[in-house]
Amino acid sequence: MKTFFSENITPIIIVLAIIGAIIYSIFFKPGAIVNRKLGKIEKKRISDCQTNDYVKLEGQIKYVGNPILAPFSGRPCAYYYVLVEERLGYSNSRVNGKSKLHRWHTIKEESYGTNLFIKDGNSYAFIETEMIKSNVIVDKTYLSSTVGNPMEQLEKYLEKHGITGINQFGPNQSIRYKEGILVEGDTVTVAGKVAWKRKSELKMEIPAERILVISANDKEPVYLSNDPKALKLN
Repeated sequence: MKTFFSENITPIIIVLAIIGAIIYSIFFKPGAIVNRKLGKIEKKRISDCQTNDYVKLEGQIKYVGNPILAPFSGRPCAYYYVLVEERLGYSNSRVNGKSKLHRWHTIKEESYGTNLFIKDGNSYAFIETEMIKSNVIVDKTYLSSTVGNPMEQLEKYLEKHGITGINQFGPNQSIRYKEGILVEGDTVTVAGKVAWKRKSELKMEIPAERILVISANDKEPVYLSNDPKALKLN
């Protein structure tokens, strides 16, 4: 005998999946975690910081030396975030009379930056990236089946990280890859333990004699975000 639950199991699963996705995006998504961490830390100006303070700072990205290139778009930047995902399951189709959902499985996720500086007025801060948790807004999304997307760059990127056989995914939009970057002039919020160092110690061409270095606090990483929501946090 069919029951209401058995006849409506697919819509119920879809509703639960949507609710789960909303809860995840609000509380457990990495970007939300970073913003929530930033919201709990005292905000200061770079010039007001003292060595060994644990603070939150806001400033504009400043290039020092040559910028790096984002892996997929080739855009110059100071820092990038990339995510490559494989689609598992089916979407908008029916198999044996039942709708099938799909999910995205992470193949590779990476954040990278070098010579990452911010400026606030006449003061500069250097952000160490060895131990960092970032929330960089994605502004480029590609699908493997879309003509003109940088598939060659994707293959080179995956091969660089020891992931081969990208052709096995086929031309059915089963791979999507995302990219977000920080460029000169972008406003960011960053938090960590700080210490003042002389320009000669960092060996960087910065128009300031002292530079604030932002680093991880024991096991607590540096937090970094260009999300407008993070910028509004006190």
